[in-house]
Amino acid sequence: DMESGGTTYLDTGVGGTSYNCTFDGSGSCQNAPENTDLYWSVRPIINNKPAGNWATPRRFRIDTSGGSSCNNPGPNNDQIGLYEQANYCGNYKMLGVGEYANPGAMGFANDSASSIKVGNNVKALLCKDDNYGGDCEWFTGDDPDLSNNSIGNNQVSSVKVESKWGNCNPGADQIALFVDGNYGGQCVVKGIGNYSNPGAIGLPNDSISSVKVGSNVQAILCRDDNYGGGCETFISNDSNLSDNSIGNDQVSSVKVESISGGCNPDASQVALYANTSYVGNCVILGVGNYPTPGSLGSVGNDNAESIRVGSNVKATLCEHDNYQGRCEPFTGDDINLGDNYIGGNVVSSVKVESRVQAPGTPVLQSP
Repeated sequence: DMESGGTTYLDTGVGGTSYNCTFDGSGSCQNAPENTDLYWSVRPIINNKPAGNWATPRRFRIDTSGGSSCNNPGPNNDQIGLYEQANYCGNYKMLGVGEYANPGAMGFANDSASSIKVGNNVKALLCKDDNYGGDCEWFTGDDPDLSNNSIGNNQVSSVKVESKWGNCNPGADQIALFVDGNYGGQCVVKGIGNYSNPGAIGLPNDSISSVKVGSNVQAILCRDDNYGGGCETFISNDSNLSDNSIGNDQVSSVKVESISGGCNPDASQVALYANTSYVGNCVILGVGNYPTPGSLGSVGNDNAESIRVGSNVKATLCEHDNYQGRCEPFTGDDINLGDNYIGGNVVSSVKVESRVQAPGTPVLQSP
């Protein structure tokens, strides 16, 4: 309806099929605000009086960004977006985590940034001069107008984009846990030790999606607090837990254990060793299923030669993946699997189960 609502900027009779109007305050047109939807339509005039209804209104926009649309895309969670105009209009550039020491590195014109969008996982340092000189300002969220910031409008010459969560690169005796796949999002580095609940881990419950593992340790990820609910052992990086037995967004407790100084299982664990006499590469396995050699850590396929078994569990060693072929249960330590039914250097899958303790012999009390 062209006769109600909004502000009228032009209402005139036109003697012909074309009419030019510039919205800059000159001629018969008033000023119209920037980046505002405007509607126009026509209807016939007979004897200087409107006759008939308005035609279907058409919409256009007053845009000072050279005619480019303001419907520009935004960055993903690990990027920022720089825009030449306020309100995320005009030419734009997406930048991922990294350092951009000058406009050439940014791929964005010098002294032209007027607004910024910031992905959820990153923060941005905008600087007035090349090589991060001059005044700089950090941004952790979107800002539609840089003119009211210390960095100012049309001033940016260099940029740094960093992870908002810090640098989670574990050392040889550490692991790093990430809430997103591909080692993204909020993260934490943990050293050797036991972390029995999400509070001890330092990440939200049921949020872990990827893990990095240092060369001297293994990570045991468990679904429930206090290492319950099924666990999985990792001795190397894994960018996507969704295709593992532990699953994505499931972890509630974690153990980080050394693998460089031998494996010493507790009462509810077993340890597999690549050599007889409990030496060589080894892996600690808690209660759970380990259907493939990939789940057996540094011991790997067809390589186990000795085993230690905790007092509360039993281990079933199988010749092939998924518990096929020869299998043999163990409820105690064995220094040399080669003289057992399962044999040495043949294990490809393992089950570790809780062992039900037999009741003690009853003792009759004399009256």
